[in-house]
Amino acid sequence: MSNNEAFDGQILADKLTKLNSSQQSIESLSRWCISHRKKAKQIVETWDKCFNSSQKDQRVSFLYLANDILQNSRRKGSEFVNEFWKFLPAALKHVYENGDGHGKKVATRLVDIWEERKVFGSRGQSLKDEMMGKNPPALPVSNGKSSNPIKIVKRDAHSVRIKLAVGGLPEKILTAFQPVLEEHLSEEAALNKCSAALHHVGKIDEDVENTLTHGTQQGSTLLDDLKEQEDLLNQSVGQLENVEATRSALVSQLKEALQDQESELELVRTQLQVARHQIEKLGNIKRRLTLSPVVKPQSNVTNMTTESTRVLEPNLSLVQPSGIPPQPPTQPVISFASVKTTDEENKKAAAAAVAAKLAASTSSAQMLTSVLSSLVAEEAASMMVA
Repeated sequence: MSNNEAFDGQILADKLTKLNSSQQSIESLSRWCISHRKKAKQIVETWDKCFNSSQKDQRVSFLYLANDILQNSRRKGSEFVNEFWKFLPAALKHVYENGDGHGKKVATRLVDIWEERKVFGSRGQSLKDEMMGKNPPALPVSNGKSSNPIKIVKRDAHSVRIKLAVGGLPEKILTAFQPVLEEHLSEEAALNKCSAALHHVGKIDEDVENTLTHGTQQGSTLLDDLKEQEDLLNQSVGQLENVEATRSALVSQLKEALQDQESELELVRTQLQVARHQIEKLGNIKRRLTLSPVVKPQSNVTNMTTESTRVLEPNLSLVQPSGIPPQPPTQPVISFASVKTTDEENKKAAAAAVAAKLAASTSSAQMLTSVLSSLVAEEAASMMVA
């Protein structure tokens, strides 16, 4: 089976139909699926469809295939982990409840392996509960933007037990980090083996130079030694390539998380800048209102002018500005001879009140002078008539 074969859903369905429980059949199809891991969603959906339509004795092979894909793909990314999580609980439960003793044993063993190796992160126990019919509440599928992708289930002085939302960044990071932790010892051994082989090759290189220079009879021994070190280096390269893929997957998830956090940080900083600007603007408005006097309506002056006009109307037809000779009245001048003394006193009192009000306003000084002059002239005319 060529791994370079272009992906096609129908081709995959045909391959799944021919799947058997032999190691070669499972590993061959697993490698083909992993080589097309960008189509993980379509691959797993096809797997589920074919699983449900397959014969009862073939469904164990489907579980073995899922296991092989999960174990070997998670070093390169969590695509298959997230997709298989959507369908495996129901598939395992079906085999566990409806399969024979062998199928039930296989399902239980696979779940134990996945929990032990943290293939599904912290969800291994819930997968076992689902298979056995305990039906725990399903964790929501997240697009990585969940407001609460981590839920603390239990906390004590020694440990914290949490549940992670499927597909969230914390879950992806944990899934990618788990194989790094599991393979730490083998990674360290591979690095030490590689360093030792490189050091030994350096010594062999010196021995080769001595052999070629002095003609010593160590050629065959050196060739055997070189072959051995070459094999060791090839083994180290294979192991370190797996380590590289595992750590690259983790770094990729960490970069995604970092990018997401930087985006959120930029959003917070932008909002913070806008809020600070508005606070500064409000402060400026408050200072303007505090320092600038509030202009009140000139109601007193208006009322005073109205009252003055009302009082003066019986006595004056028009008040002329100072320096301009008064115009002759349009109405005949009423003689004061026919007016009683009490009327004259009332008129004088009213004139005095108006004069007092006008005197209180500096802007009314000119009007006051004109009014008083008119009153004096009128009084003089009255005395002459008398």
